[in-house]
Amino acid sequence: MTASEFWDQQDFSYLVTYSFNRGPKRTELIQQTKRELQIARFMRRPKLLQRLQSLEAANSTLIEEGAVFHSTATVIAQINSSSIEAQQVKTIFRNSAAQQFYAGCIPIYRDALVFYSEQGEMLGVLNICFECFYMKTDVGLYLEADVNTYQALRGFLTQLGHPIEDQ
Repeated sequence: MTASEFWDQQDFSYLVTYSFNRGPKRTELIQQTKRELQIARFMRRPKLLQRLQSLEAANSTLIEEGAVFHSTATVIAQINSSSIEAQQVKTIFRNSAAQQFYAGCIPIYRDALVFYSEQGEMLGVLNICFECFYMKTDVGLYLEADVNTYQALRGFLTQLGHPIEDQ
């Protein structure tokens, strides 16, 4: 599915942008979990090891098992569907897939868009890796988009406050 086709299927009231799996919040959670592991009793260790594995996993997505947000997730912006910002994202996605390419690495998702209904119900999630140029939905669909789409999306999210350069 192309990014343009994906965008056309979205019927949302607002979207929220998230940054996750990066920065000092992640580093501190990893260090804290390692410290807890050193003194943890036997019965607590499996849960702590699972948390550490989740924090260190390269292919984590925003929504983890049990519909829980990644422990490092931070809201960056909320965008109303009728806003100028939403129109900018629409333009970025509509100009996608002009040139196809294939990345040879494992994506590390650090940015995401979450689409919500007017009642605040989560409708869908789009995880984004700017290093490998991958976009993956919460239902496992990969989106096709070209380098220009990723560059425009990176610029847009950076303007909103995403710390994309601080991988």
